[in-house]
Amino acid sequence: MIVYIILRKISEWSLSTFYSDVHVDSSENVPKDGPLLVHSKMRQPPQRTYRYCYPYGYDSYRRQISFWAKASSFKNPISGFILGSSGAIPVHRNPNNLRDASTAGALRGPTNESLFLATSRALAGLRPRGGLLNRLVGMFPDRVIGIFPEGTSYTEPCIVQVKEGAAWVALEYGRWMRERGDRDGQTIKIIPVGIAYTDKTQYLSRVYVHYGEPLVLTDLEDEYCSAIEANDNQTTRAIAAELTTRLAKEIHRLSINAPNWSVLHSAEISRRILWTDKEVPLEDFVVITNALITLFSSTPSTVDSDLQNRTISSLLAYSGLLYYTKLRHESLSAVIPRTHLPSTMSAMGAFFSQLLRAVLYPKFIFFLPH
Repeated sequence: MIVYIILRKISEWSLSTFYSDVHVDSSENVPKDGPLLVHSKMRQPPQRTYRYCYPYGYDSYRRQISFWAKASSFKNPISGFILGSSGAIPVHRNPNNLRDASTAGALRGPTNESLFLATSRALAGLRPRGGLLNRLVGMFPDRVIGIFPEGTSYTEPCIVQVKEGAAWVALEYGRWMRERGDRDGQTIKIIPVGIAYTDKTQYLSRVYVHYGEPLVLTDLEDEYCSAIEANDNQTTRAIAAELTTRLAKEIHRLSINAPNWSVLHSAEISRRILWTDKEVPLEDFVVITNALITLFSSTPSTVDSDLQNRTISSLLAYSGLLYYTKLRHESLSAVIPRTHLPSTMSAMGAFFSQLLRAVLYPKFIFFLPH
């Protein structure tokens, strides 16, 4: 618990320094207690997982989160101790085991069994198993698990995949509690979380965190347990797939997704042009960006395809020029605050005016070589 508190405090200090504003929407959707899966997209390398403790901490109750982390991170004694003491649960990526017909659809390999057991114990509020040192300094589980459903980090303009791990562990937790006869009347809930950055790499940019409506699994849990008792593999897999589809739909709704990079960059530069003189309200940031993405990715039947292509090409060319010249649209707009494009004569006049001011500047003349 001490290690977790230290890591969380470091995350708070670093993110509050790097980002100018972190706006959190619908934090009241996070329940005060009970088993909970926090389901968020991941566009960061796994070693930056604890960076998310900070935006997650903006819920109403600041519940502690046990994150899933790749098992290879636990091999180093130091990182393994830090991860284990802070409540992280090791996950073996792509384990070489298959679904066994005797398990009615549950993943039966030893790696997944240990993952399900460790996650279920954390969701039940039980201390993690391990050595004496881990028991002494390890955190008391707050019945919250943080999962990144994509399974890996990547750089794409949209969410590429949502794996079934969160669905399986939620359903298996319900079955595990029923088998123990330790039902506390609290059904597990899954909360999808969307995180959007105005400019992730820009100093003093802003972050928007949106907690979605919690998904309650009462109906699916009953159906899943009945299928387990009937040894019906097909039904259990269909239930897990249905839950994954629900989660994927919510994650897509709460985040920014574009069909390709051209559309995403066009939407981003358009947003900068439209909101040059003021910042986009963070609570509208995702909605506005997705609306622009829809505009630039609309089918030819709804828009003029030639005009759409020309607009995208022009915006991409302008965005590329800004990138390679290390300039920002806001900077150019401040230099030439015009509502219309300058004529050739006025542009040449502004250029020579600035040139003469630089050349005829007294210090420039004084330091001319003799």
